[in-house]
This record gives sequence, structure tokens and C-alpha cells, in this order.
Amino acid sequence: MGTSKGYILPTKKNWTDAKRAATQLSKENNLNNRIKLANKYASAMKQDSATSSSSAIRVISQIIGLSQSIANRGVEQTLKDLNKEYLLDKTPEEVLDFLISEYSEYGNTKDNYLAIDALTITLKELDINTIEELGNISIEVLLKEILINYIELNFKFRFEEQINKKSPNKAHEIIDSMSGYIKNKLREELNISNLENIDFNNLNSNKIIEDKIIEAYDIFKELYGEE
Repeated sequence: MGTSKGYILPTKKNWTDAKRAATQLSKENNLNNRIKLANKYASAMKQDSATSSSSAIRVISQIIGLSQSIANRGVEQTLKDLNKEYLLDKTPEEVLDFLISEYSEYGNTKDNYLAIDALTITLKELDINTIEELGNISIEVLLKEILINYIELNFKFRFEEQINKKSPNKAHEIIDSMSGYIKNKLREELNISNLENIDFNNLNSNKIIEDKIIEAYDIFKELYGEE
């Protein structure tokens, strides 16, 4: 995964601490260093989330709103409400691909790139291939899986950018060993519930997703226990 355009590696103190923890882990892969790495990276990503995750939050909210709208009003009416009746001539698979690409602005920034990757992985895991199938899944299940994949991809992206050039083999080894833990921990502890009455086509819903991303980073901080 290479650096997307428009992305500058962070240089604030929180990221200096994270880079130091990454370097130490690449030299000595033990539990104590993994605890430090998870804590420092999650803390840094949490502090940056208000600005660095704004695009992803918007994309995720739009996809959840689309799923909700399809479930409530059907595909045809949803596309009419979006002024996208012209998509009715396309196949259900093409409609879904088009809207995901449009919402994520074709991955034109780092955050949009991560968002579209997280969506693509989630839809594959949930076996969602068409626009109709997007409306058949619980928005709570859909949102939780998207956030899990987004957090894991965000960590992978940032870790690779900082360590891959120096020790690519070590970077891949560490990421492979941590990815499963990250997903399992979030799947067990991230609480996504009571969203049925929330209108995700309302801009205020972005705050809900932002809060859940912060909650996910707090869980990530204690991936292997407290530092």
C-alpha cells in the first residue's frame, strides 16, 4: 500500500512517539513492545481523527444512509431521491460500484482511499454485490464491519509508511501478526447498537460515526492490555 496523493506523513509529537515505538518493535518483537506500539499508534490516530478522518466519516455516513434508504424506500425511489434515475439503466452491480466510487471521490485522497478500501473489503466479507443487497443488511452490522476494516487499514497504512522502507519484511510480519488481533478485539468490544431510529441521510449522523471511530481507537489502545 503506497502513499496516496495529498498525504504528508505526520510529524507531531504523538506521531514521533508512535514512530519510536514502531522502530523499537521492528528491532525486538515482544509483547511489551507490541503493547507500546498499539497504545502509541491508537493515541496518535485518535488525536488526528477529527481532521484526518473527516472524509472517511462522510463517505461511511453516505453509504449507511444509502443502505437505510434502500431498506425503507427501495432502490428505484432512493435513486430518484438522489437525482440519479439514470443509474436505473445500469446493472445492480454497476450501480453499487458507481455510488461507492462517487461517494469516496474515487479514492483521490489518503482518507478516501482508505474508506473505499474498507468498504470494498466489508462488502466482500458480507457477500454484498448489488445495490439491492446493500438494503438487506442491518445498518448496525454494516457500520461495525466498515469501522473495523477502516481502523485496521488506517493502522496498516501508517505503520507501513513509517517502517516499510527500513525493514519491509519486519513490517509485513508485524502487520500480519497484529491484524487479526485488531479485528477480533474490535468485533468483541465495539458497541454498535440502537441506530434504527437515526436518519443517516442527516448531516448530524456524522457525529455518531466520529464518536464510534474514537471509541474504536480507545479499544485499540488496549489491544494487548494497558501500557
